[in-house]
Amino acid sequence: MIRDKKAVLVLARESSWTANASYLLEGLVTRLLGSSYLSQLLKEMFVFYVVPMLNVEGVVLGNSHANVSGQYVHANYRGHEPYCPESNAV
Repeated sequence: MIRDKKAVLVLARESSWTANASYLLEGLVTRLLGSSYLSQLLKEMFVFYVVPMLNVEGVVLGNSHANVSGQYVHANYRGHEPYCPESNAV
């Protein structure tokens, strides 16, 4: 059951400067979807939540770390920031 597993949250990209994280995520997902012993073991032990791009609008606009509101997404993970809906969702 999923409730019996520990959760692993993978956030791949927060800004336009972290494009290399897309390649890392692609490799991780490919490995997890594989049928190797390690892949099977990891899927039995954990449930993976994958967020490929946290700050979509900021990445599209080319902002280095800010969202559309000009807030730094990576610094606002407290869950109650009115101008960082991306962080609040996580």
